[in-house]
Parts: sequence; C-alpha cells; structure tokens
Amino acid sequence: MNMTERDGKFDMISRSLPSSDGLGNLIKQFDKEAEGTQLMASPYRLLNKMIGGGFRKGMLSIIAGPPGNGKSYLAYKMLLWFIKQKTKVVYLPLENTHNDTLRRIMASYVGSWGMVDASETYAKERKAAFINSSELVKVFHSVENCVCQNPGRLMYDDEGNAFIPGIPFSEVTEMLKEFCTRADMIIIDPITKLDADPHGGQAHLQEQQFVKDLKAIAESCDCHIMMIGHTKKRTKHNGKEVGLAMDDLSGSVAWSRFCQYAFLLDYHDEVESDVTLGGGITKMVKHQRTLKIAKVNEGSGKGQLLAFDFHHGPDMVEMGWITK
Repeated sequence: MNMTERDGKFDMISRSLPSSDGLGNLIKQFDKEAEGTQLMASPYRLLNKMIGGGFRKGMLSIIAGPPGNGKSYLAYKMLLWFIKQKTKVVYLPLENTHNDTLRRIMASYVGSWGMVDASETYAKERKAAFINSSELVKVFHSVENCVCQNPGRLMYDDEGNAFIPGIPFSEVTEMLKEFCTRADMIIIDPITKLDADPHGGQAHLQEQQFVKDLKAIAESCDCHIMMIGHTKKRTKHNGKEVGLAMDDLSGSVAWSRFCQYAFLLDYHDEVESDVTLGGGITKMVKHQRTLKIAKVNEGSGKGQLLAFDFHHGPDMVEMGWITK
C-alpha cells in the first residue's frame, strides 16, 4: 500500500514520518529571513519591538476587546500600512457592508470622522475630496483591491426572496484556502460573526477545528492570519470592572491556544499614564485605550501595556509604553 494513502485518504502516519531534507528546508527558511520576507512589521514601533520585530508568517494573531472600542480602526491602520509596504494583504469584513468598510478605511487614512459621518454636513466635502485628489483615488483603488465583499450581506434567491446567508466556519475555511494563495497577510473582522453549521456537530468542536484549520493554512501557505474578536462582558471586583484577560475572549479557548500573538484592546475612562517612547524619552499622556500584549510567540512584550487612542480623527495612534 502507498504510504501516503490509506483507504483513499491521507493518514497521520505518512504525514508524521521523519524527513531527510530538513537541512535544505531550514536553509531555505534562513534565506527567506535574510530577505526580510518572513517578518511583517506593523505601523507601530514599540509594538514591533515587543513582539520580535513584527508578525511572522505561518502564525495566527488576534486583537480582541469590547464592541465599539476601536479594534477595527486598529486593523484599518494595519491594512493601510501593509498596502504601503507592498505586502500582499486581504481584508475580509464580516460585520459592515462593503461600502461602509471602504469609507471607514478611507476615514482612517485621511484622519477625519467626516468621512464616516452620514449627515449632509460633510457630504459635499467627501465628494470634493475624491474629485480633487488623484492621490486619494489611487489609495482608494489600492484598498478596494484588498477588501472582500461581506459574505453575510442580504441576498436574493431565484424566486426573489430576500435572505441573509449564515457564515459557517467550514465555508470561511474554504475561502481562506483561496485567499492564502494570493496574500501574505489575511485579516478577518470580526471572527465572532462566524457561526457553527447546524448539521456539523457541536458548536464548540466546530470552532476548535476551525482554529486548527487556520493554523494549518497559515503554516502550509506561509501567510499570517490576523483575527479581530469580541470579549465577553467583564467580571467585576469590589464593584469595579477588572482589566481584560485572555479568559475574556468570546468563544473557545482555542483562540488562546493556537494564536501566537494575542492583543487585548481595552476601553476605559480617560487616564493619565507615564509612558516611555524609547531612547530614554518619557512623558505623561492622557488616553482612553490600552493595548495589552496577552501573548507573544517571540519577543519580550508579554504582559506589557501600550497607551493607544484616536488622534485627530479615526487614526489609532500608539502613544507609548506604560511603565510599571
């Protein structure tokens, strides 16, 4: 019997046999690292330093936090940066419509809430901005080429009946198999919009399998998959909400088991923090958002806190490392 097949299916034994070409593969890996193609830096200098230089291919990351605290705008900043760096990136929105996603990303690019404000006040200004700026149009088309349609949008069947299709884990896995061939970075926003297949067995087991599949896709296709997720309602201690922790991630513990990078973006009342900017420079900053590095595969940043907040519009800015 062919060792690569058993009853027509690939089996665990054939996949686990020792290899005789390990050194050659390791040298190829070293070459890729020397070319700088295995590590994708984020637009945030201190974050990069704490996670070992950037996001490594073949791995998973998750950015989680309460709804409405700016996680997507953090992801938009990443997307725009990767596009600027000529990194092949695909953005899969699962919450907002395609047009809303595009205008929110462009709002982040120009740093103006007027781009997402649907009122008449800014309507003429928005239109004029695109008509009068070839640069803005060029950036928009670059973004448009990277942003997918929301698969959960309203659709119509052959008889004209409206319906909203569910987004099961298994179908997204099939989509990612296609995306991974054309992207080094895949961003899914938010992962908590996915559902279990009603005929696929227990929901938590489907979710665990989904995360395992993501890890296998990232490793096999040499890409990085970044997920945006929501946290559960936090517990209170002595009547006050405690800081976010990995246990607050909505859904299965598989996210924390298989993601090499986990970030918790917390929203809170404005506080003043003593931060370090690097090079011995320190200052006091006021901020309403704090990014906690809950997990990192490489780098010394686990458990560290970074002050974040919006700056002159929907532009999420890193304000400094919060010193203990």
